[in-house]
This record gives sequence, structure tokens and C-alpha cells, in this order.
Amino acid sequence: MAPDYHRLNENSRFYGEIREDFDADWRHSERSAIVRAIYHVDEDSLNQSYRGRRFNAYRSRSGDWGCMFGNGVYTTTVSSKADLFAENQDIHSQLHAVFICRIVSNRPQYLRRPDNVRTRPDRGYDSVEAVLTHNGGTVRYPETIVYREDAIIPVGVILYTRRG
Repeated sequence: MAPDYHRLNENSRFYGEIREDFDADWRHSERSAIVRAIYHVDEDSLNQSYRGRRFNAYRSRSGDWGCMFGNGVYTTTVSSKADLFAENQDIHSQLHAVFICRIVSNRPQYLRRPDNVRTRPDRGYDSVEAVLTHNGGTVRYPETIVYREDAIIPVGVILYTRRG
């Protein structure tokens, strides 16, 4: 059974915190976004769901374009970077969506160069983190990649429109 998501009230403290984080982490100045709605997972239903149980079990054990580090699930703390990959297939809607996720990244492997055939981190690591350009890497904004389905779980979604 899938976990339940609930639309957050725009006046709630939690909605405000998520929106503030989304806005503060928007770093591409040539465009901006307006948050239209935020949905968040019900924690009890998440923990009771099949995916939630798999995620928690894995977390407890672990302590083409867009595939620079192989076939994995790419995450970032920079909302405007996530927006670069948020494609809207419905030409009649101006809404875009990004997921809020929890990931297991206790032992990241730091990579400076692309490795687009990678299918997992090297032994002893649970994720890959791209080294930023100012530290000798190839990406401008942070990204973490996990290669296991049970290493990531969506806990919310932000719907927004673009400006610029």
C-alpha cells in the first residue's frame, strides 16, 4: 500500500519552512519559481507502507543527459538545479513538480570526473557525491546519487510555476 500524501496548509509552519528552503536553495538567477502547493507524506502511513519499510530497513543497514554518474537516482539540495530536470509533458499546464526525498547517504564516494557507465558506488560506499568545480570536480551545484530503490523515498512534492 502506498503512503498517503496530504496538501499542506499555506499558513502552516511546516509549509513555510519547506517553501523557505525551496526559495533559499534556488540559485539560478536567470529564472525563478512561485510555489503553488506542497504535499507531504503522512509519517505513519509512510512507515507502514512497503516502500517505507524497505527504506527504513536499508537505512538501518547502511548507516544519457542527467546520467553523469551512471544509472542512479539523482538528488540535489539546490531547487533550481532540480528544476532543470523537471519536465512538464502536459503542454496545457504551467505547473512543474519536484519531489522532497529522504535518502541514505552515510558513506558517500566523492567523484571528480563523470562515469556514465557506473551502476553502483564502489565497495564500502552507499552513494556517490559529485565534487564541485571549485574543488576540482565537474559540477557547479551539489548532487548525490543513490543506486538502490530502497535508498530513497519521496516524502513530499512541491508544485510550482516558473518565472523568467
